[in-house]
Amino acid sequence: MVLWFCKSLMPFDSISDQAMKDFFQKYDIIESDADMPSRDTVSRTALDDVYESMLNDVKSQIRADAPRHAAITFDLWSDQYRHRNYITFTFHYLTAGKS
Repeated sequence: MVLWFCKSLMPFDSISDQAMKDFFQKYDIIESDADMPSRDTVSRTALDDVYESMLNDVKSQIRADAPRHAAITFDLWSDQYRHRNYITFTFHYLTAGKS
């Protein structure tokens, strides 16, 4: 569900929409509204699970491809409204092409 929300750029509070609950109930995905995860569960727990899964996939690809050339870039910024600092690391690598 989190992948669906992320790929579609849907807000996580869409999970609270009655039409979505009705859809899930109609197709026996959930039995009642109480079975529907909360917005917080989707945004915190499930999103963390997706992140960990993707991170493990990338690590596996890097190990399997054994890049010969790599570079790391990073960016730092502050959100003045929320008073939060952020840092992003990006790992770029080249692998041998496959014919």
